Amino acid sequence: MKYSIVIPTTGKKELIEPCIQSILKNTSADMMKNIELVVVVNGSKKDVDSNIERNLTINCRLNKIVINEKIGYTKAANIGIQQSHGEFVILMNDDCQILDFGANDEWLNILHSGFTEKTAITGVRMLFSEETKRNFLVFFLVMIKRKIFDEVGLLDEIFNPGGGEDIDFCARVEKAGYEIKTVPDDNQFGYTTTYPVWHQGEKTVHGIPDWEAMFKHRMNILKTRNEQFKYSKYADVTAYISTKGRYETTLPLAITSILNQTLLPSHLVIIQDDYESYDMRQSSTYSHLFSLIEQKGIKWKVIFGKGKGQVLNHQTMIEESETSWLWRVDDDNVAEYNVLETLCSHIQSDVGAIAGAVVDPKNSVKGETSVYIKDIDSKLNKQWLQEKGGIYSAEHLYSSFLYRKAASTHGYCLELSPVGHREETIFTHEMFLNGWALLIDLNVVTWHLRSPSGGIRSFNDAALWEHDEAIFRRKMKVWKREIKERKVINLDCGIGDHWVFKPLLNKIVEENTDKEIIIASAHPSVITDDVPDELLTKIKIISVDQGKKLIGEEAFTNLNVYYHCIKKNWKRPIKEAFENLYL
Repeated sequence: MKYSIVIPTTGKKELIEPCIQSILKNTSADMMKNIELVVVVNGSKKDVDSNIERNLTINCRLNKIVINEKIGYTKAANIGIQQSHGEFVILMNDDCQILDFGANDEWLNILHSGFTEKTAITGVRMLFSEETKRNFLVFFLVMIKRKIFDEVGLLDEIFNPGGGEDIDFCARVEKAGYEIKTVPDDNQFGYTTTYPVWHQGEKTVHGIPDWEAMFKHRMNILKTRNEQFKYSKYADVTAYISTKGRYETTLPLAITSILNQTLLPSHLVIIQDDYESYDMRQSSTYSHLFSLIEQKGIKWKVIFGKGKGQVLNHQTMIEESETSWLWRVDDDNVAEYNVLETLCSHIQSDVGAIAGAVVDPKNSVKGETSVYIKDIDSKLNKQWLQEKGGIYSAEHLYSSFLYRKAASTHGYCLELSPVGHREETIFTHEMFLNGWALLIDLNVVTWHLRSPSGGIRSFNDAALWEHDEAIFRRKMKVWKREIKERKVINLDCGIGDHWVFKPLLNKIVEENTDKEIIIASAHPSVITDDVPDELLTKIKIISVDQGKKLIGEEAFTNLNVYYHCIKKNWKRPIKEAFENLYL
């Protein structure tokens, strides 16, 4: 089936009969074989007059849907669209009549002639919406490619019974990269073409109570959606990536994920942190990517860092950004298509930063989570979990997030080493202490690939991590959020080794009453089996993966008993190695 003509109607004979007759009069018998007529009758106490059937030729397929309640135009149209089969859907009001074409299919041909690969909708009248700041086709007679409904959805029923649904749909279509077009394309009457169609129009809504108030409310919805980026292609946002050593691994994926956003940043900056020893702009890979960036209409540049790590690069972006908001993306992050749009939807006057979930695809992290700074050493960061649903207020954010330039005047902590351990925690918590709200929306996910090679933190010096941790502890005291120093134990080893370690647990607890004891265990059941509850309350048991996330993989490896044995050239029993390492 080539065309489906969908006509929502309340069943008024004086409207629907002339409407259908005008279609028959101006359509050839051969073309009618390629048409199905979908009449959705809503709110009629009786079936539509049988004249509808009598007026149709035997070559036309009729799908008549009768609903014995008033469901409104928008819902009725959606039902008709869903139950139609044509490659093109023609939405037509029952108060319309095609005029003066004759039975030569010209009315259809004109609507169809406007389509190109980029065209989603053609129609016979276009207006300008002040609420969305864009043109829209008035939906009393339009032709729409069926595949468009699969991409952008049906008419939004928040505008039911009608009024504003056409503006909203056209805005969504244009945002998806398609165009809307009036036919014939003569424009001699401004936004109204010379297409001969009669539309009774506004007269048909005069009987609806409070119509003007209802319509005003809908226009306010459109205005709000426009202001909240729902209809925008670009946001006043600078996306930036601080990178080093991942030019041929994860960085192209990170850039591509930004280019595939439903809401694009207006600016993209890539900071190379290794001077000009490698200029990515000369690479064939990046020549292609930068060409795509330009095609997207995004302003971009590559700048060279100082080789001193990401903290200084983040600070540089705050100072040089031309936009109101900044979106930090790590060079091993891949953001799902709707991350930026979702984060932007939470922008309010008191919000300083917004984040989604930041999930390692290799590790499904489970366990107790927290959004509070006091729990940073004992519970998982809320962002590490991929939990659909849930918006949370937080005291700190992690890895990738959108933040307000005006809320970042305190800047990044430049005391930190090039590793930048805890840099985002310190930065966002100080934003929180300055009175700005921090939000986490777990409905959107950025995948943290954790590439094993390269990276802005690729400094093989454990002292740098220790230096940054000491600064963080000092910060905690300043914030009056001091917590116990933690003692992390790595039991990434066999079940037999767990049994060897277990008799030492009580003594470890007794000697570390001033510390929070965290055991990253490969076999937690061994630790908890036959251990008094009183003793268990004094320790925290987490998974090995959680332990790596907590203190970093390198520091965690250094705590492994076998790694310790190798470093110390240990020749004595494993029990004594555990004692040497943890007592």
